[in-house]
Amino acid sequence: MSKNYQSWTKEELIRELDSVKKRKRYGLVWEDKIEDVVELCVHLPTLLIV
Repeated sequence: MSKNYQSWTKEELIRELDSVKKRKRYGLVWEDKIEDVVELCVHLPTLLIV
């Protein structure tokens, strides 16, 4: 679905932008924190096969 925004008024464009901002987003979310499980795995004993 393609929209032709060239003929839209400023008010219509603002309304469209506001509605796009309010839509729920789905997908991957990257957080800037270290997971607790990563910290726990650092201290686990490892098995070395030589």
